Amino acid sequence: MKNILICAVFSLYFCTSTGAAQNSAPTRFGVCSHLNRWEFPMVDQQLPIMKTAGIGYVRTDLDWAQVEPEDGQWNFSRWDAVLDEIDAAGMEILPILPGSVPVRASPAYKNPEKFAMYVRKCVERYKDRIRAWEIYNEPNLKSFWGDKPDPVEYAKLLENSYKIVKSVNPDLKVLYAGVSGVPLEYIEKSFKAGAAKHFDIMNIHPYQHSNPERKLAEEISDLKELMKKYGISDKPIWITEVGYSSAPECGAICAEAFEAALAKLGLDYRKDGVCEVFDEKFGMGDNPIARAPEIMLPKAKRVKKIPLDEIKNLDPQKNKILLLPVDEGFPRKYINDLLSYIGGGGTVMYAGGTPFFYDVTLEDGKPARKHAGEDVLKDFHISVKQGWKISKKFPETTPNTWAAEGFEGIKAGLSLGTYFIDGANLRDNDKIIPIIMGKAKYEGGTFEAPLAAIYKFDSALKGNFVCIFSRVEKIVSEENQAKFVGRTMLIAYAEGVKTIFRYNFRSNENDNTRESHFGLVRKDLSEKKSYLAYKTLADMLTDTSSIPKITRSGDIYLAEWSRANGEKVFALWTPKLKPVKIRLAVRGESIKAFNYLGKPVKAPRIGNDAAFAARDGITYIKGADDISLK
Repeated sequence: MKNILICAVFSLYFCTSTGAAQNSAPTRFGVCSHLNRWEFPMVDQQLPIMKTAGIGYVRTDLDWAQVEPEDGQWNFSRWDAVLDEIDAAGMEILPILPGSVPVRASPAYKNPEKFAMYVRKCVERYKDRIRAWEIYNEPNLKSFWGDKPDPVEYAKLLENSYKIVKSVNPDLKVLYAGVSGVPLEYIEKSFKAGAAKHFDIMNIHPYQHSNPERKLAEEISDLKELMKKYGISDKPIWITEVGYSSAPECGAICAEAFEAALAKLGLDYRKDGVCEVFDEKFGMGDNPIARAPEIMLPKAKRVKKIPLDEIKNLDPQKNKILLLPVDEGFPRKYINDLLSYIGGGGTVMYAGGTPFFYDVTLEDGKPARKHAGEDVLKDFHISVKQGWKISKKFPETTPNTWAAEGFEGIKAGLSLGTYFIDGANLRDNDKIIPIIMGKAKYEGGTFEAPLAAIYKFDSALKGNFVCIFSRVEKIVSEENQAKFVGRTMLIAYAEGVKTIFRYNFRSNENDNTRESHFGLVRKDLSEKKSYLAYKTLADMLTDTSSIPKITRSGDIYLAEWSRANGEKVFALWTPKLKPVKIRLAVRGESIKAFNYLGKPVKAPRIGNDAAFAARDGITYIKGADDISLK
């Protein structure tokens, strides 16, 4: 992630130190924030809003470039001011070293003596006010490491930093770098190089690009197994970044392009309606981060979900528009049905990478993906020109985009991935109608081609293929952003994670891109639904509550924990988009239920049972001695 950190923290593990930090109360919830950068003037305004949501821990960069602008010239004035505000609020701070690295010392690992001096200066200054130190943010990414990521070099940097921190105060805690994702290969190589001995707290950033139920628990479990292998299973695991962005879909450029394309073709999606390929059995269409209607036609009111088996029955004259999942996978066994639909004059719409690149099959009833290549594109008369095929040094995004002739109303200009529309497989009278153009410079010159276009067929195929091959940003609606808050955190806690920092607290809203919209609150500090969802979880799962336990029955999840007074709290949800009606066996005279935003909901009793609709937003239940899934 870019260095705009406002993570929310939930902590069951606390180190000891001296001074103010020693006397602060333990907190389970916190946030990431760049309080010492662009948010600095608003520190005093943000902290009360954080505390209202139960947040007591703030993670932010301790920018090397800021505190040592010139060699040997140290200026901690801004950090002193931030810490004064933090202390006055009764909160804690987790600094990330080095944050922004001075150009003269970048990459940091090639300047070990300068980096060591920076670490020592920081820790000695704040040893009585800060008790845990994170050594590097996402060093497994070149953009942060400043060079090709090297786990062995990171292990050396971590060891030196660990020894410095412990020499200042052995009670201070050192966090392993917040690595992007859960890169087990990178982590193990660093462990082999000695990193396993030189940190107190393991640290990951397991961002999820689908429902968190799909793989979050598995990723944490695999990490725990790796730590066990190296004899450090007793060390706690923290998540210092996790979250979902609610940026406008593709910066709104996708929706504008697809709507303009249909108008060009004389198709009225409001009148004719839209069909969407949606087949949960194959894992297609059910990803809330890649919902085809929300990305391609968010204004469509009538969207009919079509399982793969029904494509062959679609009449392209009556069902004129078909949205494919935002996914590079598609079962090869249904390719001919799709070709028949287009051959009969149907219009297919697609976004998000090279279509049909993976064949999706069922193995033991679960979807499995295998590389299938691009040969099938010839059957569709389409072709993708990926930038990396043009040159290994080709840029990943196009800095220059504009609306093509006839589409001047589209507000292009946003960078898109370098997946260009290509005419290599056109036949007979087929043609390409560009919608958005892109241009990129590389060492071989300049390449210009459409990034969004209509393949208008007049050959064996008679329909249209409207497409944006650029990968779609991994984003969700504000509603889903809020729904994922509790689900993500409860799954991680149940797997034994001790602390979770939510990325991030305040959105900068500088533009429509993904990075600018992770916040729980807006730029003006007004609440988003995700803030209310976060606050609701903090109210239900207090600092002194037990570790949640999760049971599952099919697609129904039920978490439970106990509060300090013995009261039990339950959390019910499903990752499915449609509510699932269920009955719960309930022991207890009176129960109360609340939705994921903290609003009361009905909890009708039927004898000893309670009837509920499990939804993709958590329902919290209080007042029961015991609840079990029937």
